Amino acid sequence: MKKITKISSVIAGFVLAFVGAGLAAYLDDLVTAQFQAQSGGMVAGGEMILFIGVFAFLSLFPIGLALFFLRSEENFWNLFSLFAIALALTGPAAEGLLIAVRVLSFYTHSWFALITFMALLRVFGAFVLWFGFILFAFITRFPKPRRRLLIAAGIETALLFYSTVHFLIWHDFG
Repeated sequence: MKKITKISSVIAGFVLAFVGAGLAAYLDDLVTAQFQAQSGGMVAGGEMILFIGVFAFLSLFPIGLALFFLRSEENFWNLFSLFAIALALTGPAAEGLLIAVRVLSFYTHSWFALITFMALLRVFGAFVLWFGFILFAFITRFPKPRRRLLIAAGIETALLFYSTVHFLIWHDFG
């Protein structure tokens, strides 16, 4: 298959995902039309979340197709695996920031609150990244990127265990 055909098929997949998400939001708009006068903002927020969710799900297919086409590109997998390790190392840094905020109680500026919230989102995203790194390790054919992706998955595993224990032991449920 030619390179232009591969690129066109992946782009067509993203266009179809966008159209499918738009169709889902339109159908939801038809169903919830009676509630728009009472709570238009809530309905619009729900449509936005529906659009993003459907688009994210439908985008998995062109992403998988692109990764299938890139399976034989060793340079891509080398760079991707290095990026995966760098991304995985942001998890322990985010957890360290959350611990510092809890122990030292230095919550003084609104920008710092935003950074702390982003760190919390990063820690909560550890399961998705763990699953993705393991999946990508099985997709690649090359041993060096596979090893790096499994190292990144190991970092995410350690983060998952630590954050779970930290949440269960030191969280105040009262």
